[in-house]
Amino acid sequence: MKLIFLLPTLIVGCVAVQNSITIYNSTDQQGESITFTEKLADLSPWRSFLDSAQSFCATGVWMLYNQRNFEVSQFWFENKCGNYLRFHLGNSIRFPGLSDTDAASTLSFFNGTFLSPWSGLEKLVVADSDSAVGFAATWIMVMGSSNWTLYSAENFQGEETCIFEKDGGARGWYELDTRGRQVNSVRRGCN
Repeated sequence: MKLIFLLPTLIVGCVAVQNSITIYNSTDQQGESITFTEKLADLSPWRSFLDSAQSFCATGVWMLYNQRNFEVSQFWFENKCGNYLRFHLGNSIRFPGLSDTDAASTLSFFNGTFLSPWSGLEKLVVADSDSAVGFAATWIMVMGSSNWTLYSAENFQGEETCIFEKDGGARGWYELDTRGRQVNSVRRGCN
């Protein structure tokens, strides 16, 4: 009996929420709009619209960059709506992690610059990894509800740092400035 009762409850509770940002050409989410649901390294096809954009509504965390290919971060939008008059400066846009905000917990490693640490390449980690991520990360974001342990050496050895999403919910996120730190292996969960 309990299994029959729980199964419909679980199915109803499994509604995925996709990262999206809708940008409007008037203030207060009015006027014409475009919606992005994927990472875009080049916004030039939407340049004429972005030059007049004045407001937005974001689901998830979105990062707008001054240059193509996610270079020189400008602003980020986190689960809110508001007015913003600098979309004309944006040349690329992305969200950290997977497109489904309710998906498994992920780590996003970025190799940005000192002044723009969450720019540049992004490496996604969705499972334990006993070796380096492939580059020196300047910033890490946790998306989802799992805690993660970062290790300074490979094979889960060395100095440990426990990181976790900041809001306590499945759509939370946590960021860690890793400049000057070695991260050579990661494991889901913390001791």
